[in-house]
Amino acid sequence: MAKSTIYSALDLRDEFNQILMRESDIALTAVSTPSSMLWEWLVMPQGLKNAPATFNRCVTHLLRSVRDFAPSYFNDVFVHSPAVNGKTDVEVHKEHIRELLELMRKHKLYANLKKCIFGASEIPIIGCLVGKNGVRLDPEKVRVINEWPTLSNVKELRQFLGLATYLCKYVDNYAGKIRPLSQLLKKETEWKWTADCQQAFDAVKQGLTEAPILAVADQDRPFHVVCGASDFAIGCALMQHDHEGRDRVVYYQSRQLKPAERNYPVHDKELLAMKYALAKCRVYLLGSGPFVVYTDHASLRTAVKSPHISQRMARWLSFFAEYDFRFEYKPGRLNVVADALSHRLDYEPTPIGLASRVAVDDDVNRIVVPNDSDLRMRIMYEYHDAPTAGHPGREKTYVLLTRDFYWNHQYKWVRKYVRACEVCQRVKPAAFSQAPLQSLPTPSECWQSISLDFVFGLPPDSKRRTGVVVFVDRFSKMVHLVAVSAEVTAVQTARLFVDMMFKHHGMPLDIVSDRDPRFTARFWQEEFTLLGTQLSMSTADHPQTDGQTERVNRVLGDLLKSYAHSFQQWSDCLPMAEFAINNSVHASTGHTPFYVNAMRHPRLPSMLGTVASSLSGGGSTVVSEQPQKSADTDTVSAMTTRRQAASRSGNETTDKKYGSVQGTDTATKNNTSVQGTDSAQAGPAAGKDAVLNKPFST
Repeated sequence: MAKSTIYSALDLRDEFNQILMRESDIALTAVSTPSSMLWEWLVMPQGLKNAPATFNRCVTHLLRSVRDFAPSYFNDVFVHSPAVNGKTDVEVHKEHIRELLELMRKHKLYANLKKCIFGASEIPIIGCLVGKNGVRLDPEKVRVINEWPTLSNVKELRQFLGLATYLCKYVDNYAGKIRPLSQLLKKETEWKWTADCQQAFDAVKQGLTEAPILAVADQDRPFHVVCGASDFAIGCALMQHDHEGRDRVVYYQSRQLKPAERNYPVHDKELLAMKYALAKCRVYLLGSGPFVVYTDHASLRTAVKSPHISQRMARWLSFFAEYDFRFEYKPGRLNVVADALSHRLDYEPTPIGLASRVAVDDDVNRIVVPNDSDLRMRIMYEYHDAPTAGHPGREKTYVLLTRDFYWNHQYKWVRKYVRACEVCQRVKPAAFSQAPLQSLPTPSECWQSISLDFVFGLPPDSKRRTGVVVFVDRFSKMVHLVAVSAEVTAVQTARLFVDMMFKHHGMPLDIVSDRDPRFTARFWQEEFTLLGTQLSMSTADHPQTDGQTERVNRVLGDLLKSYAHSFQQWSDCLPMAEFAINNSVHASTGHTPFYVNAMRHPRLPSMLGTVASSLSGGGSTVVSEQPQKSADTDTVSAMTTRRQAASRSGNETTDKKYGSVQGTDTATKNNTSVQGTDSAQAGPAAGKDAVLNKPFST
């Protein structure tokens, strides 16, 4: 259509019904009517899976003799004619129309006269208007975009981007413009319409309103491609020179980089942009003859000649071999199209100099640990094996550790350390998951709704107590634990409720518990009626209703097995178990219960050395990492001295109050090498008799 000046469009009528069904397939189209009769289709009905493809293939085959001037797309046939051989475009167009109509009469294809357009300078084709001047947007679609109200939820955003993305080939730097909007589509992202989102929303609407008229691709003229990449997007444009020598855009395309692609070096990003351009313009470029790819990265000209290439580069070079093109370097100041597509910044550039590199951020008090394997192992012991930690999993250990310390490849160290923990392997069961029937409504503030449950079946302690009462705040996930006897009464439970809950947090509005007799007793009913608190009972024989405390009960069992070194000692470990649970990051909130309640993290014993150093005038706690031991070790000297006592082999000290064994045997010594070190792992690695192996029930 590049050289045509007059156009017509024909719409085929009852397109599917113009194709007869194969006799053996007629029975497959039977339908039942309200009159209880079966009817069969003799022609192809709508709704069959392969009906559109069958019809399109049929029309293309029947009109193959006129496809040079009358291409078809499903039920639409587009006729275009130029002025040739001394004939005007109108005369040529009449001949083309007559030839097409005779062919349609021969094959019994009928057109809908009301939808046909004849002898126009511009016709609508698949959502755009094509004419002698090029391709432009349909004004009706632009009007819909301009009148689109401000978005209020993800569903409306998807609808808007669906239409805008369909028209993105008319907008330069479309991927860069919608970047703030696409961030809202990420999983588990909270909907928050910011000023950047509004600016992006307006920019897309303005870009579609001011969209340029694209040139119609002319296969008789050579193409050239411009492409470029930035830190967050890649873009390209397919271009041609018109008959007047002007550079015209045929096709715009851009997209955002994936998280992994953002880590590519600059050289690979530029090659990725070129690969993206060739893939998007494949229908125009493949087999069209030699063309030029313009880039603002000069090293791409010698990329194919490099003797050392990565596997990714080898795959891309194999893809490039399908095309006949050559590189030409165009400096960034001249490569304006690629820069507009990919180099648009969505943020203000911030100069980074020496002052910003050595500046101290008072809000980030993390210690950079030097390259000392023994020191790193002791620090990980404090955040995983110590009683205040409670042997959390890999993710929770990493979050706790990175709150106060930093070193390179920290997550790999934590993963290997937790995987080698002998206590975790011995006492923790395999993970399993169950789908709940229905979640309880989420409270709006701390201690508004709590869960209450008992854990019984534990070995008798020194006071003959065999159970634990568990209080859980359903908002912050904070836990309170109290050891009780198996004969605990409703009155005693009420007193524990006042001592552990009411005096610290006040009266909750809602309490979730199971149908234990202590909770269904008349005393509880009367007390909560007087206090104005609702007592919600779980479904009978279905403890998953009170899933909050059931999950805590399971974690509590693992902690007690990790702490106690005798059956009678488990109750002494409850304070440390409660602290460890409340200081672990909860998956549902993303924060620790301590932080949700008080908006601060508790001070750990491992940070006392840092506090002492700061109080003594030691300057900033953020220091540079050096391969040799330096002032970093002195900064945490008090902490290190205390940890060294826990690293000695043999049983040395036992905290009788909390039941924490500070350095027993070296059962985990063989699993402590992290980067070629032979340092032993110190920690409460209890023997076989030192674990609470007796099962318990809730």
